[in-house]
Amino acid sequence: MSRRLIRGGIALLAAALFLAPAGIATAAGTTNDVAHQAAASAATQSRNFSIPNARARAVFSYSVRGGKSFVVFDTRDAGIAGDRWIVSIRASSGGPTLVGSCGDGSTSHFSGALAVLLSPGNYKVSVSLCRGVGVFPAGGTLRART
Repeated sequence: MSRRLIRGGIALLAAALFLAPAGIATAAGTTNDVAHQAAASAATQSRNFSIPNARARAVFSYSVRGGKSFVVFDTRDAGIAGDRWIVSIRASSGGPTLVGSCGDGSTSHFSGALAVLLSPGNYKVSVSLCRGVGVFPAGGTLRART
């Protein structure tokens, strides 16, 4: 079964569930240190990231508290349009890594969504360059919607 089909099924199941609060914490290695923020209810949170070269990743901690939570992660480019970002997530305790689609490089809207149903726990969310214009450092915004 393809991962897209499984993700689609999870998305439909999650629509019927009560969504618990979740939050993005600090991006490792960036200058915009932001303390963990818990969402009051269904919420959108964003964090800026900067990547020094084409092989580097921005890594964020993500925590889910309460019950299961359906979360959509996506990105928007900053600076010179055309850097296409891709998001992946893995439980801090291990397990499979889920990978989203490559964004479209827009500086005006978010793209490259990774939709996941997460159990309570801690996760590592990574943003890396899928394709780009080749001017570094490069950056963008990671968004998480519950």
